[in-house]
Amino acid sequence: MLTDAGCPSVFVDGRYDWGNSYFSTTYGPAKIIFMNSYTASHVGSNQYQWMESELRSIDRRTTPWLFVVVHCPIYNTFENHHDEAQTIEFKEAMEPLFVKHHVNIVFSGHEHAYMMSRNVAFGSLNVDGPQYIIIGDGGNREGLGHYFNPDIAEGWVLKRDITSFGFGALSIKNSTHAEWNWIPNDDVLTTGVSHNEVVLNRFLVA
Repeated sequence: MLTDAGCPSVFVDGRYDWGNSYFSTTYGPAKIIFMNSYTASHVGSNQYQWMESELRSIDRRTTPWLFVVVHCPIYNTFENHHDEAQTIEFKEAMEPLFVKHHVNIVFSGHEHAYMMSRNVAFGSLNVDGPQYIIIGDGGNREGLGHYFNPDIAEGWVLKRDITSFGFGALSIKNSTHAEWNWIPNDDVLTTGVSHNEVVLNRFLVA
């Protein structure tokens, strides 16, 4: 069975819009929204309407940070998963919401590698767009990913890596600054070094 996003599903009509298919939580100064790549996400779908409602409900004066977590990345510097139907549908519907409501970071997996983008919107560098982090390098039997363009990274790529499995940690310092650490396994085992990036909250509401 195929969903209307074109991906396999065991569920009736190819959708799963119940339980924890998508949900949100507030943790300190951050709203974290978990979304589902493998159910309908087009404009007017259940997930889209729910997402619109969630975003409208956030008071950025009291919850200044906004993060989205979704399995499939919509910005992807790696070789695989570029033309998957569910990702195309998700990007077309959700990216305008991410930009309009000033999402700070979108976290994804799917690719077995690490990437952090600059602020990007609709394919171009844009301070009004989120940053995108692919942190799918926790380890797997298939090995690490490969670059889509091995010689030159896309202009919106801040960092990318296919040399080591690893993990990430985000620390919110205050309403304006956070620190993202990518910790490659190889560096932890040899030097204990992590790769730090300061994240600025450009969308702070006074």
